[in-house]
Amino acid sequence: MKKSKLIIVLCLFLSTMVYSQKEVLRINNKLKTTNSSIKKSFSIVDSKTSNLSVFLQDKKNMYGYLYNENLELISELKSDNLARKYKHFIGSSISDDNHNLFLSNKQSNAFGMITFSFKDHKASIKEIDLDLETQTFLQSLSYDNTFYIFTVNDYSSILNVFIFDEKGAYIKKRFDFSDKKFLDKKNRPISLYKSLSKSAGLSSNISIEKIDSNNPNSIESTSEKSKMYLKENNVLITIDNSNNYTHVLEINLDNFSSKVNNIKKPFLNTYGITGESNSFIYNDIIFQLVSTSDNLIFSATNLNTEEVLKEYKLNKKDSITFKNSPIIQDGGMYASYREMEKTKKFLRKITSGNVGIAVQKTETKYQITLGGKKEVSSGSSPFGGFAIGSFGNANMFFSPTAFAFSAYTNTVSTYIDCLFDENLNHIEGEISENVFDKISSFRKKKKQHISAETVFKYNDKYLFGTCLGISKEYIIVEFDN
Repeated sequence: MKKSKLIIVLCLFLSTMVYSQKEVLRINNKLKTTNSSIKKSFSIVDSKTSNLSVFLQDKKNMYGYLYNENLELISELKSDNLARKYKHFIGSSISDDNHNLFLSNKQSNAFGMITFSFKDHKASIKEIDLDLETQTFLQSLSYDNTFYIFTVNDYSSILNVFIFDEKGAYIKKRFDFSDKKFLDKKNRPISLYKSLSKSAGLSSNISIEKIDSNNPNSIESTSEKSKMYLKENNVLITIDNSNNYTHVLEINLDNFSSKVNNIKKPFLNTYGITGESNSFIYNDIIFQLVSTSDNLIFSATNLNTEEVLKEYKLNKKDSITFKNSPIIQDGGMYASYREMEKTKKFLRKITSGNVGIAVQKTETKYQITLGGKKEVSSGSSPFGGFAIGSFGNANMFFSPTAFAFSAYTNTVSTYIDCLFDENLNHIEGEISENVFDKISSFRKKKKQHISAETVFKYNDKYLFGTCLGISKEYIIVEFDN
């Protein structure tokens, strides 16, 4: 018995060592005087000073804590919140010691702002006068301490970017892409608005998935047809509703120049049968995947020169020679993890839904996930409705890292994991555990004690924040990537 206990203790110790986790901050939320629990938490990193602000929200109030780069407390402040009308945090901006939190309603057509003036120890709230009556909200973005909202004029090819200052005022930049080529699934010319639309039962809606390529992304998020990337000072929007091209819109946030590239997709000779396709951008490479129930092509193309760097083809009768994992079906109503053997079943599964690619890069190799997710209604989903984005307070607008973790740990997909060298040649090897796996394992051990969770990046580390049970304390744990 003593030997068994010793082994258990040793395993726990080794587990802690392997996960390289450590508590870096503990907040005793002394500003909180009520008994209501903390519902949401999120953090903002000042890109100029590396100061970290942590915000905790209960039913009535918002509590803000500002720390310097050594995680020493600078200031703390309490504010009323706008939770009754504005449910979603969509971004932030920072000017001096003023931290602005931008919020929207569920329909993303009404907006508000909470300002924490840590230097003056004042907090204020205001509604933003932004009329989107003839526009559709696409995404929001925080870059270089500035907040942006992207919209498209209804039924047109005009895209708008709103740039907000520290007082909530904005200027609008208009981009007319009417002379650019956007195609539907049957290669017919359509507007940008129509190209971004996706069917939802008898109607359609528009949404763009915000992607951080450096995160461990899941098929659940990367299988979306429209995605947004921030590449240095450039915003890239990719659209994969056409069978022939990936449309890539690029907008420079410094000088507001713009361009559209149409990157040709790999061709499948399917005698008129249309398949599923998608893409993923990592640095200067666009990875594209085209699949039918009989064939698959996976390619890598230089985004700037459009030179095809590598291409892999697969037939349903072939064995998958470039995979480094079993064919995995993860999630679902009745079985959370299954393995399958036949290529034709893999192709049939992924082509029946939306295909996707997720790419991670180490110093010497690429780890790439190829697969697809099956669309399910909110009534039949094991997670239900918006639950994929409801991890703690994560949503697709405020934090792509938190949302990526939520999707990664709640995925419902069929996929394979593959390893390639820097020249994109397939190599043998084991699939490495990533930082989201480490956080997920830690979270499961503490599950009965945590709430109001978030995940974010700070100084090249991944940090997991959570409240401890019913106490007022909030901890932040650091994980090596």
